[in-house]
Amino acid sequence: NIPDNGIDKPAIPEGLNVPTIDWGKTKNDVLQLMDDYELIYLDDNTLVFDGLGLEKIISYSFEDNKLNASIVFVDSSKITLTELNKLFISYKKTNDEYGGYLSSDDATYANITNSGNYYCIGWAVCDAPNNTGNDGNNEDNEKPIGTANNKICYTK
Repeated sequence: NIPDNGIDKPAIPEGLNVPTIDWGKTKNDVLQLMDDYELIYLDDNTLVFDGLGLEKIISYSFEDNKLNASIVFVDSSKITLTELNKLFISYKKTNDEYGGYLSSDDATYANITNSGNYYCIGWAVCDAPNNTGNDGNNEDNEKPIGTANNKICYTK
């Protein structure tokens, strides 16, 4: 389940299992991929699994039964931020306040946040329609962080 879009070749820290970012996969597809993991939460738009390695939790979000976001929580005492940043070695830094990254094909936005005990590493598909207001924000007041094939990636 390496987050590899065929262009970016991430360096996966040893012992870390990362979620798939094969955007568009269905919930059933992801359930099959995660067969070795214990499913701990399920609803119409979410799957959450117990981790097996350094990760505590792996979570997936779906819209219209299509994968649109993947998140992994990692115990911050077991891995460094420097090691985690290797996941995005071939991504481009964004200019957003979250210190995010865009994949080289601009199809995936990613970031790492630290909540104290855990790092949260998230990937999201960039497929928002290019519909901005006068301030550049979209109708949900999300700020644009990059473009992807005539679509814009937004963040709140």
